[in-house]
Amino acid sequence: AKEQYEGALFLHLTVFGKKWVEQAAKEDASIATWLAGKDNIYALGVNAKEKKGMVLKVGYPEGKQTVTGTAYTADLNNGFINLFNRRLAK
Repeated sequence: AKEQYEGALFLHLTVFGKKWVEQAAKEDASIATWLAGKDNIYALGVNAKEKKGMVLKVGYPEGKQTVTGTAYTADLNNGFINLFNRRLAK
């Protein structure tokens, strides 16, 4: 935020799922302002029930994490779904 980075941000599934970026925005108004002005933030998402992986388009209006669309969707195989579910159990 301090450097006004204009490139895309790609958030790891855990970072997105735990809302760590939203937390940073709550703690620092300059981060919240910078994030609110970006339209090129993406995060990985998984829908285990439907066996789908997604690249989500994400925004942070007023510092709140919001999914604004889906950039890409792919089918996930059972091996990945099993790995994902084991990771959730930890």
